[in-house]
Amino acid sequence: ARRVLLVCTGNICRSAMGAVFLREHLRGAGVAHVEVVSAGTHAEAGRPALPEAIAAVAAIRGDLSTHRATPLDLIAASEADLVLCAAREHRVHILGLLPWALVLACPLIHVFMHRGHGSHSGHQPDPPGHSHGERS
Repeated sequence: ARRVLLVCTGNICRSAMGAVFLREHLRGAGVAHVEVVSAGTHAEAGRPALPEAIAAVAAIRGDLSTHRATPLDLIAASEADLVLCAAREHRVHILGLLPWALVLACPLIHVFMHRGHGSHSGHQPDPPGHSHGERS
């Protein structure tokens, strides 16, 4: 089985939602051999998803109500076949954990929200009502 890891800051909004959306898409396409997980570079372990994220996912018949934030660690990053990052800062963080990834190109690490979203720098703004420290 393949493993895809989605990464954001707090793992309470972007990466958690992205994981549900990707799981639903793969399920709908009949792809059963891909495990999709999510984590946050500065996640507070066990923190629930934001209510706005839970509502957005429920709109596509997904469920984030039992989601709990997971901090990104070396094992999760190195076991993934593909890492999708919400912003460039998350990719930089992962490469700091896995400097050898630059040489081995494994796992593949991509930014999934860097064009057409947020500012021109690739930074995705904080969800409404949440400070940088709470961003997902």
